[in-house]
Amino acid sequence: MITDNNSMEYRKRPVLFFDSGVGGLPYLLHARKQLPGERFVYLADRVNFPYGEKTVPEIRNAVFRSIERINRVEKPKLIVIACNTASVVALSDLRSKFNLPFVGVVPAVKPAADFSDNGKLAVLATLRTTEDIYLKKLIDDFAAGKEVKRFAEGNLVQFVEKKFFDTSKQEKLDLLSSTLHEVKKNKYNTVVLGCTHFLLMEEELREVLGEKIRIVDSRDGVTNQIKRMLESYNLISKSKTGEDNFYVTGNDPPEKRYKLFAEKFGLIPAGTVSLV
Repeated sequence: MITDNNSMEYRKRPVLFFDSGVGGLPYLLHARKQLPGERFVYLADRVNFPYGEKTVPEIRNAVFRSIERINRVEKPKLIVIACNTASVVALSDLRSKFNLPFVGVVPAVKPAADFSDNGKLAVLATLRTTEDIYLKKLIDDFAAGKEVKRFAEGNLVQFVEKKFFDTSKQEKLDLLSSTLHEVKKNKYNTVVLGCTHFLLMEEELREVLGEKIRIVDSRDGVTNQIKRMLESYNLISKSKTGEDNFYVTGNDPPEKRYKLFAEKFGLIPAGTVSLV
């Protein structure tokens, strides 16, 4: 692991955010506001998107290959797995395999349980996350005695990844109104965003759900953990050096939507990372 002898070199290296697609971008933005001296790099695993319908071995293999390749290109000092599905499935193995600190993103069940007034929580996530034992354990540990309903909303992940810039705000509101009908009908007063993609429609989610339903995500917890880990290894950078880059996996040029996402979040389109 990193030592004081080489921390000066490592301090200049970037913090990497990784996701199956563009879902982790709001997390990167949140962290950048808190850590203005850091350089950030983002990798979207376009080749293997989406993760939510894949098997555990498929997800682990996709994540490992992606991290191996981007590690060669950017040599990050810390990696954020900004994908609930990848974190739930592969985080512990990544920590064993790579000699780097990792921060994962998992559904914010604990704070949601504390916030809930009526004890009714809805967790919106991918199919893989909703079925994984990790989420069940989170619920058992932190929301015992509360009514927790898991909703697999892979259609929203696909929508955000591929149609975000091609649809109007009203079309987004209509989709969310249909998707969240059961949440509102059954009076779940706290909604956990268990997939990072959903945050890209945070404004529309708040409009559809209304002021009485609290939306909970993991951005604060993830950013705080990034800061703690960088401080623990003496790796906080005080002055930014270099650009914040955005990559996608694969060999074909990035589609226009990825360039638009990079621009929206202040990143430089840096091309592709081959998984071959």
